Amino acid sequence: MSLTTGSRIGSYVVVGPLGAGGMGEVYRARDTRLGRDVAIKSLPASLAADADRLARLMREAQTLAALNHPNIASIYGLEETGDAPHLVLELVEGETLAARLGREPLPFRELLATMIQIAGAIEAAHERGIVHRDLKPANIMITVSGVAKVLDFGLARDETAPEQSGDLAQSPTLSMPAGATTAGTIVGTLAYMSPEQARGKTVDRRSDVWSFGCILYECLAGAPPFAGETASDLIADILRRDPDWTLLPADAPPRLLDTVRRCMRKDAGERPRDIRDVRLQLEEIAAGGGREAAAPGQVSLVVLPFENRGADADDEYFSDGLTEEVITDLANLEGIRVISRTSAMKLKGTHKDVRTLGRELDVQYVLSGSVRRAGTSLRVNAALVEAETDDQVWAQRFTGSMDDIFEIQEKVALATAEAVKVKLSVQEGAELKAHGIRDARAYDLFLRARHATEFWTKEGLERARGYLGAALEIEPENPEILAALGYNAYNFVNTGLSQDDMLADALRYADQALRRDPGSLDAHRLKGVIAGSLQGDVRAAIEELQFVLNRSPEDTEAAWWCSLLYSFVCRTSEASELSLRILKLDPLNSNGKISHAWSLFMEGQFDEAVATIRGEFDHDPNMFSTFSYAQALIHAGRWEEMDKFVGKLRADLVSAPLYRLILAQYHAHKGDRAEVETLIDDDLMKTVNRDFQYPWQLAIAWLLLGDREKALQLLEGAVTRGFWNYRFLGERDPYLAVLRGDPRFDKLMEQARAESARL
Repeated sequence: MSLTTGSRIGSYVVVGPLGAGGMGEVYRARDTRLGRDVAIKSLPASLAADADRLARLMREAQTLAALNHPNIASIYGLEETGDAPHLVLELVEGETLAARLGREPLPFRELLATMIQIAGAIEAAHERGIVHRDLKPANIMITVSGVAKVLDFGLARDETAPEQSGDLAQSPTLSMPAGATTAGTIVGTLAYMSPEQARGKTVDRRSDVWSFGCILYECLAGAPPFAGETASDLIADILRRDPDWTLLPADAPPRLLDTVRRCMRKDAGERPRDIRDVRLQLEEIAAGGGREAAAPGQVSLVVLPFENRGADADDEYFSDGLTEEVITDLANLEGIRVISRTSAMKLKGTHKDVRTLGRELDVQYVLSGSVRRAGTSLRVNAALVEAETDDQVWAQRFTGSMDDIFEIQEKVALATAEAVKVKLSVQEGAELKAHGIRDARAYDLFLRARHATEFWTKEGLERARGYLGAALEIEPENPEILAALGYNAYNFVNTGLSQDDMLADALRYADQALRRDPGSLDAHRLKGVIAGSLQGDVRAAIEELQFVLNRSPEDTEAAWWCSLLYSFVCRTSEASELSLRILKLDPLNSNGKISHAWSLFMEGQFDEAVATIRGEFDHDPNMFSTFSYAQALIHAGRWEEMDKFVGKLRADLVSAPLYRLILAQYHAHKGDRAEVETLIDDDLMKTVNRDFQYPWQLAIAWLLLGDREKALQLLEGAVTRGFWNYRFLGERDPYLAVLRGDPRFDKLMEQARAESARL
């Protein structure tokens, strides 16, 4: 039935129409109970009595109810007025992919990020045995934050259910592209149909793979792969003609072109059987896996830490900061792939020759430089070398005062881009000139704070807080400084140096930064980290971190945290994929191997996790590598190695909750209850009671001491706050074996399973 503004359906009041198609009319409505806007889908009045269309609408509701994925628009409920059903759906604000492509081509990074999200949505449907059958740009929404949402499962079918072949005219997917005509009624979109679907044959998930390939082709070529003046012409093209492959960008990565071709094989048996394989391929391309995987026209380079040539050794913070800012500027250019800052900074003082660096990091160019400060005077030397030949491409000296620092950074980036023949877009040029911190004095204090934070000590964090406070006085309400203050407060809590007061500060600063700049990736990342590690709100954490990754796929810190969270909520394959991304973008950063080790750990491969993380701990015994290595040793039952390991713990971090929980498990294994109780003070329990993984770790200590009751109470808190990897807890963790079969524990596992399925 057609609805009008003001119509009421249950607790929903219609605000106005959003759109209409052959399968339904969609309206914006207001949920008066929850105070949110929704979309309501109803059959048009002309089809309200059509039993087949009613059945299709009901099947769509059931299909959406079975799916829960961040890239699939959700269903909230089903309402009826009389005999007419209405689907209450998530309202997705934004524009369709069709409209987006109609305005302008997608930048390469955005193209990959969008297609990866679409593939992930279809993968989730296929895992439930659901084939979409109507994938096309018009059925994909892109939100203002860059999230892709697959819509309209009205033609989806269950692969396990029988389907009869039928005439194309019976399928409401048939609509012609603009300008095409039919001799009879126009009934759907043919341009994205697989050959077997166009013949009216039974289709499986490989038909969705074909449609996905058509969309990917259109994103690259700027036009659909098939066209025709009539429906018959279009069907003939799909069945007999290959797309015009010459329209695809000649400088696109060969692996990407191969992906399009394989998806669009006429014979379904020659296509990838699983869209997961397609998604993994796109993930690797997006992660910059080698020169072949670079974006069209993209070059790759590493920026070596600029050498401090000033008389004051304390100016090291400034040369490091300049290095990081140049990396950031270059990484924001579409045509350049830059090794991330963490890996780059590990090369400080390296004696490796340029050819070796190019080969090990798989980069074409190496940028190096030096910085000399004398009072307010500043001199920066920079040189770019081609890695394969060791030939100098350009070298230049930049001079000025501290007030010119931003201009000098910009000149280094522009000179580099020009030397490697990368042309900046208007937007990139504007972004290069924009600086989050505008005052040179505030910027200097910001760099000092970042340098002091790297030591993770109380003294270092306090010095950093002082620097940032002074910077904020110079530039009040600056979102970049506010976010940095939030991270500083978070680090006090995360290292066990403070508790609730600093957590409140971290959240306050993050919110202030977002009020000043709603798109602040630093603030969104911080909110995600806090939600996941200190508030036990895994859903909110993943949402915030995915927001960052959608905007900046190269953000290895967001990828690291998201990978860890995925491991704990039974999505280990996605965790592994993010680990791969980190390893390719940031090859010298230990976090890639640490997150990969956690994926192995959650699969019960404890010895493999030990082997993966051992070298990282020996090389860089930071808080995360220490904690991860210890858990792997403990779960592998390698207690003799733990004896040696405990003696290597950094004295400056023994107050950190992660360290104390490791020690609690260690002393519990030795039967030393008094030592365990000494470690578990009120401050530690405050941290444990707001986290989702800490209770599990402490539960192991109590189980080693034989206290099942305390362990069960802690595990209840872990599951309540987001530890939903029911396979690990219920089957793989050797220390929880004594609880399996206990009704309370089994009920917790069912709760974890249900929460994981809803994520």
